Amino acid sequence: MSHALASGLSAVFPFFGSAKTRAGRPAPSLNRSVAVLIACVALVGLQALLAAPLVPDIAQGLGASIADIGQALGAYGAMAALSALFLGPLADRLKRGQALVAGLIGLVGGLALCATSVNWIVFAGGQALMGAAAGVVLPTAYASAGDLAPVERRSAILGRVLLGWSVALILGVPLAGLLGQVIGWRGVFAGLAVPVLLAMPVAFALPDPRTERGGTTSVVSRLGTAVRVAGVAPMLCVGFLNMTAFYGTYAYLGTAVRAALHGGSALGAVPVLAYGVGFTITALVSGMIDRIGARRVLPVACCALIGIFLTLPMVVGVLPALILVMMTFGFTQHLVLNSFIGLLSIRGGTQRGVVLALNTAGTYVGLMIGTASMGRVLDTWGYAPVTAVSAGLMLVAGGIALWDQRRA
Repeated sequence: MSHALASGLSAVFPFFGSAKTRAGRPAPSLNRSVAVLIACVALVGLQALLAAPLVPDIAQGLGASIADIGQALGAYGAMAALSALFLGPLADRLKRGQALVAGLIGLVGGLALCATSVNWIVFAGGQALMGAAAGVVLPTAYASAGDLAPVERRSAILGRVLLGWSVALILGVPLAGLLGQVIGWRGVFAGLAVPVLLAMPVAFALPDPRTERGGTTSVVSRLGTAVRVAGVAPMLCVGFLNMTAFYGTYAYLGTAVRAALHGGSALGAVPVLAYGVGFTITALVSGMIDRIGARRVLPVACCALIGIFLTLPMVVGVLPALILVMMTFGFTQHLVLNSFIGLLSIRGGTQRGVVLALNTAGTYVGLMIGTASMGRVLDTWGYAPVTAVSAGLMLVAGGIALWDQRRA
């Protein structure tokens, strides 16, 4: 049954899972594995992002403020960070499929808690449980892509795995916005549990080519060893800064658009769809990063994001311009993600799983800080200061990436 479901995923995403052997012949098993990883990343991406177009509705339904919901979303980031730090390295001792299923079980529990929450505190608890699950699923999926991909095609394969975010953005988040107006935000959270349950058997069957797994060394010791690997710390810093900037801006984009254009949750999903289209375009040509070199691409992409963040407040009330800017945003953000995650995967070597767990921890510390703090900024001063802070963070990230490029 799991083989049939995996084949079905590969058929649904034939290009997304496309991979070839060095001889140029199709590699069906790799295709299926990549399709499964896309599905897992898509599910995590969807439950992490679907709240954005629904924030005003969730706040109203729970009798809470926008800032309260921002705090709840921050709980997701806090638990994802802790999970990635302490459960991620432990999951590295399991087969990749076993670790993925453990995380997916946590997602189902968190979705159920959010769907049945009676106040924003309970909602925050559901977000925290989903965050703990994401802290296991994401580093496991990224590390598995690095395990399975030939070295010369690692950026291309990772780019296709990152398409899981595109699936979430293009199909899931806009659909969540539309369904939010039909079945309510509670129905959206409850409905997402169904595909998560369906993904479990195919995730469990994922191949694991490693000959060695994490030993009995303590988690703290393994984390310390991983962060000292040459070239890892700069990329972890870039990832943290980028994720703080992204989530701080993205989490309240739907709120800003709805306020400017006086629309419902479906309207708030439009820029998300545009972002997803741009993200997908980059993913489909991600092999160019292998050819140009991630170290060259990264500082340029970071600098491009600065201009995008500064432009966003000027176009939130002009839908055609907003769609164009959001497509560019998605295109550029994928370049940044693929570059620094790819560099971490390569530099991590045998420590790949732990290194990518550290990256996931940094990602969700960034999400926690970005969402929890920027809700207050939005309530007090508006959306422009939110994106200005994000631009400043990317200025620092671009400087680190440029230093890393020149130190070789």
